[in-house]
Amino acid sequence: MTREEAEKLYGDAGYYGQIGDFQKLIEFCEKTVKADPTYVKGWTGLAFGYERLENFEKEIEYCEKAIEIDPESLLGWYNMGVAYGQLKKPKKAIECYEKVLKINPNYVDA
Repeated sequence: MTREEAEKLYGDAGYYGQIGDFQKLIEFCEKTVKADPTYVKGWTGLAFGYERLENFEKEIEYCEKAIEIDPESLLGWYNMGVAYGQLKKPKKAIECYEKVLKINPNYVDA
């Protein structure tokens, strides 16, 4: 499959995220990364879906995959910080947010 196919699938995933169907969002993000395993948005989309389902361990797993592909993935680092915060691991959360600010000092959410 191609990047173009991955982008279309990711667009479909976004629709399901907007209507709050996070299981479908996850399903389409899984198809996205199958189409193009290097498509970072697919991995951060999976992380977001699992965050919404409050499966923070899975969220971290997919954030790590995104960061493995793109070490400067703001969403990867930021969402991983959110997950660590939810898991009551503030030191790890702060490390992630500091990484976000190192990459982009103007990132307001961090």
